[in-house]
Amino acid sequence: FAKAGLIGAAGLNGKSWPDLDMLPLGVITSPGSGRLPYKNSSLSHDEQRTQMTLWAILKSPLMFGGDATQLDNFTLSLLGNEAVLEMN
Repeated sequence: FAKAGLIGAAGLNGKSWPDLDMLPLGVITSPGSGRLPYKNSSLSHDEQRTQMTLWAILKSPLMFGGDATQLDNFTLSLLGNEAVLEMN
């Protein structure tokens, strides 16, 4: 990634990458949790699709980190994609 000029998150001087512990898809940070902001994932649809696919290929536990009470059609299609789930 460094050679291609791609950097990670701003935290750790651009050397921070998501670990395989949670899928922050759809609406994240539930208002009932007392933690704000209550917002949609910062990832684009393409980035969310890529993350879901990579996590499945790597046989990572697919732990959904969004608000399951507010699933939109796109997020539901990611989480319910039978081919991806079977690959995982």
